[in-house]
Amino acid sequence: VLNSIDGGATSPDDYAAVSTVTVTIPAGQTSVTVLPITTVDDSLNEVDESFTLNGTVTSGNTANTNPVGIGTIGDNEATILATDDSYNVECSKFVNLGNILSNDSIDGTIATTSNVGGLTPNVSLTILSGLTPFINVDTLGNISVQDGIPYGSYPIQYQICELGNLLNCATATVTIVVADTVNPVVLNVPGDISYQCIDEVPAAGPLTALDNCAGPISVTGVDVTDNTNPCIIIITRTWTCNDGTNTATGTQIITVQDTTAPVFTGNLPDPITIQCSDPMPNDVVQALDNCSTTPINATFIDSALIPDTSGDCTIKGTIERSWTATDVCGNVTPAYVQIIRIIDTTKPTVDASFDPDIDATCDNIPAA
Repeated sequence: VLNSIDGGATSPDDYAAVSTVTVTIPAGQTSVTVLPITTVDDSLNEVDESFTLNGTVTSGNTANTNPVGIGTIGDNEATILATDDSYNVECSKFVNLGNILSNDSIDGTIATTSNVGGLTPNVSLTILSGLTPFINVDTLGNISVQDGIPYGSYPIQYQICELGNLLNCATATVTIVVADTVNPVVLNVPGDISYQCIDEVPAAGPLTALDNCAGPISVTGVDVTDNTNPCIIIITRTWTCNDGTNTATGTQIITVQDTTAPVFTGNLPDPITIQCSDPMPNDVVQALDNCSTTPINATFIDSALIPDTSGDCTIKGTIERSWTATDVCGNVTPAYVQIIRIIDTTKPTVDASFDPDIDATCDNIPAA
């Protein structure tokens, strides 16, 4: 008596199970052919499956008291293979990469959807995921990338199915690795420039950059200041742009040097005439600098007395007082000259502290 037990194959999906089938082995034989077991044909692409036949000896003599047999159901679908592909490309180029079906097959024949050049279509092609505006796969499986595709890795999954049996399918992945090896370019970098004062220097403004690949570009400006000499400050302003993999820089040199003289402020002392016995005037003169709001006290230098040549004995002469103001960087105002005229119009006085009349002997007259 035979009966079957499901293994990889299941009844009734894969075969028609048998139960309580009596098999007679004639005398003198050791085996007998069992009637064919009906299998179920389907459109699935499957691995081989099996079921077990168990026998039970019900009468007679045999050395095998528990016979067992294995039934195997082979898959009669076409063998379809889809193989992964990988392509490397630079983002700045339009490239036809190839055909994603070139290493796929069905029963050993190259898979194709084309009927050109004597070919016979044998598969359908479906893109399952991964397409972007920069990647194109046509109906024949030809794949290309557009100029400007952002750098990175792009996996594209596709499926091919046997024509006439669209349940017999295989999937694979095409991976496109886009590299960016070209540096971006910083645009409109300002030329070198000079300023008088540090507070005139503007902040680093935004710049733009041009890249061969699509995608965001960051641009940052950084100043490095050398103020070892506070009167000649050198600022190196560098803009750096980064496209994610490559960088480029643009540099501007800014020189800050105060070469402007201060300017006198307020009323400057007028020419003056003084008696020769009067003290010299002591005015306060100030100036303002272009790089500071703190007033600068001016200093002066007096010339030697310049004698008068007019013939007027009351005029002793003139002194020229030169006023200047100097800022911290040594810039000096043009001199302002104040004329101080020295005169003597004061009459002398007689010392009246003596006796108008005295008596003296002729041999003892006092000196004047």
